[in-house]
Amino acid sequence: MDFDVLVIGSGPAGTIIAAALAERGVKVGGLTASPLRQVWPNTYGIWRDELEALGLTELLGHCWENCVSYFGKGAVNHGRAYGLFDKVKLQNHLLAKCETGGVEWHQGKATNIEH
Repeated sequence: MDFDVLVIGSGPAGTIIAAALAERGVKVGGLTASPLRQVWPNTYGIWRDELEALGLTELLGHCWENCVSYFGKGAVNHGRAYGLFDKVKLQNHLLAKCETGGVEWHQGKATNIEH
């Protein structure tokens, strides 16, 4: 393997980091314990206006308008919409950015890290 940086993990954080580094011209290798395109088990949410600022609202699977949270002393109306990512769309979007940047993924587990 020939790379400048090795990203360990292909979840949301790992794929975002790998894609961002590759966009900046860094040669990135990725190491994933599970198959690269195995759908992530967790769900992920975001305030819709934050995703709108990035032009990525098509990655939402569902959105709730005017969200309210309930804490010890009652309701807090957030006055903004909260979205649930379609995790397959999100994963495919991030992996496509990795592919465009030339990230080379390998399946396996790290047993030793040497700096």
